[in-house]
Amino acid sequence: MTSSSKPITASLKQQTRALKELELEMEALLPLKPFLTAASVPLDKVARSKDLWFKDGDIIIWAKDEYYSSLFRVHRRILKDSRAEPFCTVVDCDYPDPETSGELFLDGVWVLRYHSRDPVETMHVIKWMYEQPTISKRSVIPFVALKAYLERSDEGFVPAMRRCALEYLWNMLPTSLNYHQRIPSLVEDCYSENSTLVYKPHVLISLIELSEQHKLIAILPLLYYYIAQWPLDWITDGVPATSMEFEYRSCEGYRFSLPQKEVVTILAGREKLIRMRETHVFNFIQDFTSSGTALDVPIDGCNGEKRKETGETCFQWLMRVWYYMNSYGFITRPTALDIMNMGQWAELKKYCCEVCAKKVMEHMLTGRDEVWNTLPRLFGFYNWDDVVKKQKKVEEEFEAVIC
Repeated sequence: MTSSSKPITASLKQQTRALKELELEMEALLPLKPFLTAASVPLDKVARSKDLWFKDGDIIIWAKDEYYSSLFRVHRRILKDSRAEPFCTVVDCDYPDPETSGELFLDGVWVLRYHSRDPVETMHVIKWMYEQPTISKRSVIPFVALKAYLERSDEGFVPAMRRCALEYLWNMLPTSLNYHQRIPSLVEDCYSENSTLVYKPHVLISLIELSEQHKLIAILPLLYYYIAQWPLDWITDGVPATSMEFEYRSCEGYRFSLPQKEVVTILAGREKLIRMRETHVFNFIQDFTSSGTALDVPIDGCNGEKRKETGETCFQWLMRVWYYMNSYGFITRPTALDIMNMGQWAELKKYCCEVCAKKVMEHMLTGRDEVWNTLPRLFGFYNWDDVVKKQKKVEEEFEAVIC
């Protein structure tokens, strides 16, 4: 891939393939994945998983796609207990004879071919089989693991794998404002090493595809909201590869694009979010005016005197703060759910009386609640109850088919 003035776009499948090809070209990446070897390597040379290679394991899973391969020595009882359909039929049969069966063996252990499967996804699926009682309680589950849980559950694995993925995604992209408030600020934590799932642009793009493939309706309103915070050219033209943790020089000029129908939906919702931030969240100054006119009339409980900290009345100081935020574009942003942090609240209370500070806080909290309640409608849904009801119906249908 070469750089050019015109952004290069491609489908998600093409993007995934391009990145894998880049990885193969860059030998420096291979030491980061010691459990992987090239797909062309013979069985006795294939890398063995460090975490999933048990000395007493009685079956070896050989996961292999067109790029990589890896071996996992595990226990047949774990595969059987998981009730994972692709493995159950194999582990229930008699153990083959190494001399007469024609099956592959390595170090005297039966090798089960699991080809056309991403070894990394396979690793996460097997780990889930061993750790399923506790895995949903983790603070961070890698995106590739969530993807594997959803795709393998659709292929006949136990429904609990899908439930695990959904529980985690709903914690990251909740349908409740109370849960949303527990998520760190998108702006503050976007690119830190410990950033959570929802803040990584390439993950958000992939979640759009996953939501369509696996009917993840409940995560879409907040997912669209987070994407609406991106720069406009990211939404319309695609996210630059250098902004997505891929710092290869050969990726310069390459962009990862959203599906066109999502672009239209997100852009329309983005404009509505900006208006709601202006009219519902940060128009607090109107609460301090008389009949909508900027008259310095104190509200009940405020003495209207000039404060020694500023030399201004509460109204004059708040008017200046509002004018400053408006002039620098702070108010005209799509981050309609973000209000002042604790440090900003402390400053606010320092320079105006407690009554006025409380008035501003109540106005912003009320406005934010209105934005949250309206959020699904901004992106083409009816309301949160309807979103949850539709997701519940999808899950009931899924479990009925699987069971």
